[in-house]
Amino acid sequence: MQWRPYKIKDPKRIKIIFSPLCFVFIFLVFLNANALMPPGHYDGLAQNSKVKAIAKIREDWFLYFHKNKISGYLKLSSYQNPDTGIFQFDQEFLTGDFDGNRQLFSINTQYRDYKTIKIERILIKHTDYLIKETIVYPEKKYEFKSIDNLDIKIGPLVEETVDVIPIPQKTISDFLVFNYIKKLLYQKRTFYIINLIETLDLNLKKNILIRYEGKDENKDNLHQFSQTGSFKALYWLDNDHNVIEAIWDKDKRFIRTDKMTAMTCLQ
Repeated sequence: MQWRPYKIKDPKRIKIIFSPLCFVFIFLVFLNANALMPPGHYDGLAQNSKVKAIAKIREDWFLYFHKNKISGYLKLSSYQNPDTGIFQFDQEFLTGDFDGNRQLFSINTQYRDYKTIKIERILIKHTDYLIKETIVYPEKKYEFKSIDNLDIKIGPLVEETVDVIPIPQKTISDFLVFNYIKKLLYQKRTFYIINLIETLDLNLKKNILIRYEGKDENKDNLHQFSQTGSFKALYWLDNDHNVIEAIWDKDKRFIRTDKMTAMTCLQ
């Protein structure tokens, strides 16, 4: 096939296409498109393309240390159901001894609203891998509803007479902080007040303050967040908002690693 040059039948069309009015129209369309873009952040949460919620599953692996002794691993995976819009956050927490007894907790946390994280359900599966036997415990399922009642007491949330457990607004789980903190801005003098559920004990702690402390020179200039109140913690993140290390209550430490290292840490 031989290509032939295209002849313009009506030269006046060229003048119309490149007329000043045409350029004005294109410029207005461009402005309107930008006006539809989301703002830079909402309520102090970073809206970075690297930390936005996505439908595909993402996995993060951490070695777990208790009192400076390697004691297991933590696997975190998060995704959004494209059909329902509900966010799922899975946690696999293994703790135990080298070639000894181990406990495995498989946890699913369901929540809505990526901006504020409103927990709706926590599902916990617990298995003990002992030297002589394996014990599988009954699955535990807890339903939650966020309310504006400020009189909800701290402490255990389990009530046998209640099908849906009321919790204060801005309440997230301890493991979910790993996901929540990635959305916070790297901006000094900013802080966030939340409430926390200790997942394994279903214990509520209120008025936890998370504050950005700046870059930590002792941690290769990683960004540091402090968590104070009745649940103290430190988090270090890289420039891409990935959690690299975390310390809970001074004696529990999580260090980012790869899957193979995590899966073989107690062998």
